Amino acid sequence: MCWQRDSCCGVLGRIALILLNRGVQRPLDVNQFDLGKADQEIDINIRGPMHLAIAFLDHLKGLPNGGVIMNVSSVLG
Repeated sequence: MCWQRDSCCGVLGRIALILLNRGVQRPLDVNQFDLGKADQEIDINIRGPMHLAIAFLDHLKGLPNGGVIMNVSSVLG
């Protein structure tokens, strides 16, 4: 993920704000529960934002006034 971060910073310049906004929820039929789909939701809703925040953390800490990681969530996401 570091090469992607470096690519973003190269194109956009200084990045001082990371906005973590995501949310996936599929209809759930308890009679046909699919653990694979549940894992995908966890990857998108939890692991994805964590990976993004970790990838940019050193960059944000290196800014003169630091940076901001803003997390947006909802009851459904």
